Amino acid sequence: MTRVPESSSKVDITLFGATSFVARHVLTYLMQTSLTIAPLQITLAGRNQNKLDALCEEFTTKMMHLSVIHESTSCGHCVFDTLVADAQDKTALQQMAARTKVVIACAGPFEQYGSHVVAACAAQGTDYVDITGEVSWAGRMRLLHGPTAQKSGARILSLCGFDSVPSDLAVFLAVEKLRLAAPSAHIQEAYTWHHVLGTANGGTLMTAAQMPLDWKYCWSQPVPFLLDDPLVLTHPKIRSDPSYQSTKNRLAKAEWKNQLPMFHTIFRLGASAPFFMAPINSKVVHASAVAMNYGSEFVYKERFLPTGYKMTTALRMLAIIPVIMIQIGTLLAMLVLWMPYLGTYLVQRLAPPGTGMTEEQCRMGFAKVYAEVSTAADPVTNVQDRANVMLEFQGDPGNWVTAQCVAESALALLLDKEKLPPKSEDGFGTPAQLLGHVLLYRLQHSSVRPVQISNHVRRINHSEWRMWP
Repeated sequence: MTRVPESSSKVDITLFGATSFVARHVLTYLMQTSLTIAPLQITLAGRNQNKLDALCEEFTTKMMHLSVIHESTSCGHCVFDTLVADAQDKTALQQMAARTKVVIACAGPFEQYGSHVVAACAAQGTDYVDITGEVSWAGRMRLLHGPTAQKSGARILSLCGFDSVPSDLAVFLAVEKLRLAAPSAHIQEAYTWHHVLGTANGGTLMTAAQMPLDWKYCWSQPVPFLLDDPLVLTHPKIRSDPSYQSTKNRLAKAEWKNQLPMFHTIFRLGASAPFFMAPINSKVVHASAVAMNYGSEFVYKERFLPTGYKMTTALRMLAIIPVIMIQIGTLLAMLVLWMPYLGTYLVQRLAPPGTGMTEEQCRMGFAKVYAEVSTAADPVTNVQDRANVMLEFQGDPGNWVTAQCVAESALALLLDKEKLPPKSEDGFGTPAQLLGHVLLYRLQHSSVRPVQISNHVRRINHSEWRMWP
């Protein structure tokens, strides 16, 4: 693909799929954040000029109102313009990528609307973030466009929403804290437990219903895959590693074991359910583990606490009751959602794309992610080191948290490029790998919704009760 000549004045951010439900939350967050940073030039891109014009007028008015309230001059405003670019118009997308510094993609399903956007950004050397949870698609984009991004210098980051920034960053921080406390320790496993309040919007449900699943490929493996290869998001060269097949099988077994209810001594034998996003988030965390060498035996498991940390600890083994109810409900919902035609029909009737929670409902939501990373127990003393990290987000996970994570990811690429970790070989990577502490800092010091981050490292006997710090 020919590279379009660079414009002398690129816009800061282009929001592709700007009229989508989540994109409006992203715009609101960027607008509020601009009150404390330099002005932002934002292009609203999509396929319908009338809708784009209406959105541009709406948010220009909101920005003027905010600027007056906060008496902002040099800071405190975004400048909006519009650009018509259809997801199938390769020429328009190339021109869109050439005129901007960072693209935020919010138009899903990404299998249908995202491929040419990634191709354009890779060709034009434009940094890219999105909110997809489609790991198979993201892995295929790396295979197809990694060499192009490597030449152009683009950074391409998928899965920058609630799936999978909280999980990825929580484990990343816990691994780092554990390594600082015990540099020679052999890291063995990581858990995250999620306690959330919120619902999926129509676009997310439609993406889930239409997500193509290659069942024949997944079930033909020595150990069947959940959604896809556990290492689908890693650099393609990992597939030539002699340990690739054994690692893939080991992680696939762990993903299946993670689908069962579990009891945890950290919650005094309180029970947890498998988190419904675990098959997605685990692939991101394992890609980070390979890229940043968490350990050759590292394995990640992701759980859901229906009643929260304190109540799960208080209920102890009785917590299995809500866990079983949640697990049955989730299984039935996924079976209905993936039924041919029925899933998409029900979503279109009950929660069509473009619909979702109100602002007040989003405000009532929250997401708490508890992470624990542990070393192998000493064979003589039975002692092991453990690092705990907790991230607490404000607002509905699928809307406010997703908007915050992807917006801060884009701002990290735009404003903090000199502070970022080294770029990966092909420009593709995970949030922890390519943004790391820069993104953690931005989330923690957000002027809109600061994320509470706490951590603790301790050395304990492997078999003793261990309460959350």
